[in-house]
Amino acid sequence: MQVNKEERSLILSGFFWNTLGSIINALQGVLLLAIITRLSNAYVGGLFSLAYAIGQQYRPLGAFETRVFQVTDTKGQFSFQTYHSARLITCLAMVVAILIQCVGSSGLSGDTLALFLIAGLRLADAYEDVYQGQLQRLGRLDLGARSYCIRVCITTVVFCVVFAGTGNLLLTAIVTSAITFVSVLLLNIPISKSVFNVELRFSKQQILKLFSICFPLFISAFLSSYLANASKFAVERALSMEALTIYSILVMPSMVINLIGGFVFQPMLSTLADTFAEQGWNGFISLIKKGVVGSALVSVPIVIVAGFIGLPILSAIYLVDLSPYLDSLIVLLIAGAFNVVCTVLYYGLVTMRCQRAILISYVAAGLLALLVSVPIVSALGVLGAGMSYLLTMAFLCLLLCYSLFSNKSN
Repeated sequence: MQVNKEERSLILSGFFWNTLGSIINALQGVLLLAIITRLSNAYVGGLFSLAYAIGQQYRPLGAFETRVFQVTDTKGQFSFQTYHSARLITCLAMVVAILIQCVGSSGLSGDTLALFLIAGLRLADAYEDVYQGQLQRLGRLDLGARSYCIRVCITTVVFCVVFAGTGNLLLTAIVTSAITFVSVLLLNIPISKSVFNVELRFSKQQILKLFSICFPLFISAFLSSYLANASKFAVERALSMEALTIYSILVMPSMVINLIGGFVFQPMLSTLADTFAEQGWNGFISLIKKGVVGSALVSVPIVIVAGFIGLPILSAIYLVDLSPYLDSLIVLLIAGAFNVVCTVLYYGLVTMRCQRAILISYVAAGLLALLVSVPIVSALGVLGAGMSYLLTMAFLCLLLCYSLFSNKSN
């Protein structure tokens, strides 16, 4: 596939802004939790960590994993109007689901409202993603990624400034939510209008068809999010909010690897689809192998360096003594490396349209996480949470790898 100079420039610009936005987004949780633990206490840190985990858990419901299909929809099977109207429906479902879990966790209290609003910040990610997906499909990822980068910066800065000034988590959540959603509209709609028609139009038949196609992908993404958060939910159930703060700090480097990996490899979607269509299996699997090798090259040095200086750095950032938790940190980093490899394999299977194989793999791994998380955490504490995460990620990696090669003939 030949590209001219202008197209190459747009691709590089899109990759730059997408990577920068992903890094800022990955560091967002790190920075916000650091601000909270430095200015407040471990209980508030645990409350924030729980809210953040709930938001991450239900983001796949809001996005319904239609972006991966939207970006690889090279034949234009669905219009943007269909993707957009479907996204409004799934975002509403996300709001309802977050509310139910927050009430279930904290009852009706000020903590519940803070949980709901902080978790709801992920709704911004889910909604603006439909505009950015269309821009990426049309070769203007640079525009969408730049808007995303600016919006994430606004959310992060506002949260830090308000919490530093008030020390009140609920007030911070209210102000940040309001400014975030205004930013989403102002940064995405005008730019998108300059490239494609953003008119809202509902087609029940098309929406249902899109949902039916993407449902296995949604379930897989939801279960993937559950695999990442099951250990946190287990710590909250079996231990305490203070223990959840410690575990959330230890898991940060692993989550950063996951988020960076996901966003960095997301631009591969269009390339994977084109390569699969034009070069067949050999060119396609060569690209997948490069992604897996790239994941290892990024992850291995991080694990080694973190083993020497990870705990002192985290302790200094969060003002929490983490010296007894070196084994937990190493286990979590290895689990994060497995998760990045799973992301590459997942994108490959999506390109091959092997939704059923993806679904089976994630259901099996999800059931394993459901069965082992709480018992292992209850027995081993924070280390048990890391062990349960590593076990499920390694199991999922094996299942996805098997699915990729077993579907070669298809």
